[in-house]
Amino acid sequence: MTEDDSYGVTRRFTPYPDVVMENYETESFENILMQEGTTDYLILVPLSRQHGSFYWTNDLEFARENGHHLYRNSEGLDAYNGKLYMTSKAYKVLYILDLDNGTYEASLTHNGAFEGQPDQVARLSGAQAGDLLYFCEDSQEVAAGVHGRDRSGKFFTVLEGIDYDTESTGLAFSPNNMFMYVSFQDNPGLIVSVKRLDGLPFHGNVLDIKYHSLF
Repeated sequence: MTEDDSYGVTRRFTPYPDVVMENYETESFENILMQEGTTDYLILVPLSRQHGSFYWTNDLEFARENGHHLYRNSEGLDAYNGKLYMTSKAYKVLYILDLDNGTYEASLTHNGAFEGQPDQVARLSGAQAGDLLYFCEDSQEVAAGVHGRDRSGKFFTVLEGIDYDTESTGLAFSPNNMFMYVSFQDNPGLIVSVKRLDGLPFHGNVLDIKYHSLF
């Protein structure tokens, strides 16, 4: 779980094995988070601007200082194939954590049309979707929209809400990935259904977009 705060931390909750087994047997998985387990907190160790290592600690105050300096106002969390994806709104950075190797990569997001803060992220499911990540934008000064990152690390823009001075949020996709759903928070609040003009699903190999440079 991320925490949208200047001294926020990313928390990892691990339920006790007997709790997991009990919930599997009863198929009441929603109860896992309310039962016993351990909670620890993310520590990033940068080796350069673009990569580093990480570990987990039970020292909450130390983690808050680390989060404040490296991943302040974290939001937008998703996991796929052994990797954890997380954004820092304040620093406009996308972090990709390799959970098996304890390393991470970092990419700046403030490129091209993307001028706000990265918000909620969503990774698609499907045979071709493993390397596409979409994320919302939190901004009160520019047109917030929905943007993405492909397998080569390039960022692209899907849409911008030019008539709404608010953040985009609530990102989701239809089961066949043909429709994208996104909300604009207020002024006025609404939900938009989006379909690609080229008729391809949102996990399609070919994207009809203009790429932006990384740095």
